[in-house]
Amino acid sequence: MKTKKSGLYQLIDNKLYPLKVFILAWIDPMCWVLDKSAESILDVGCGQGLPMEMIKMRMKVKRSVGVDLFKPYIDQCKKKKIHDEYLLSDVRRLPFKNKSFDVVMALQVLEHQPKKDAWKLLEKMEKIAKKQVIVAMPIGEMYHPAVDHNELQLHLSHFHPDELEKRGYKTIKMGIRQLLGENGIVHKVNNDFLRKIIYTVSIFVDIFLFFFQPLANYYFVAYKNLDIKT
Repeated sequence: MKTKKSGLYQLIDNKLYPLKVFILAWIDPMCWVLDKSAESILDVGCGQGLPMEMIKMRMKVKRSVGVDLFKPYIDQCKKKKIHDEYLLSDVRRLPFKNKSFDVVMALQVLEHQPKKDAWKLLEKMEKIAKKQVIVAMPIGEMYHPAVDHNELQLHLSHFHPDELEKRGYKTIKMGIRQLLGENGIVHKVNNDFLRKIIYTVSIFVDIFLFFFQPLANYYFVAYKNLDIKT
């Protein structure tokens, strides 16, 4: 009986996934700031592909390339046909030519690199991009476990919005650390259904936080619109 209930719950959860992506596509600040004229996107550290799924809910992209070093994530993205092309590679060794993509993004990626490497990666992304660079990361130091048995998930550095702002980026802070952080309420709830409710509430709280930035303290999105003059 328990197995059947679990199976039904999983079925419902899977059926609701497209709705989740749709909602996030209209609420996540990454989608707000993304240059809608972009025709090509390089997704650095693409993971399981959720950001690109969100983007495709908002706009058509002629070419998207996902790069990740964790093969199971690449395989998951391929199965769902999220990107057009894939590269199994260390993101610090991007082989792409300068100005070869309209937008280059790395969402929740830089904090998984030693800080010196993270800044070098950001500089490389700025060279590859023609129009825009977008990154997202936690605000300050935050523990992250090796989920999915992926050691690349561990956090090796941390950042604050002002560090990106000094490099010419605009930033948007989102989320409540006390709700979603490593010691947040969501991690103290054992019931998966209740956790999903908390996550859902947090999504709509982000709309409020956009207008009251000082209250946001969980993560931030930083973006730079590049001068494409030759």
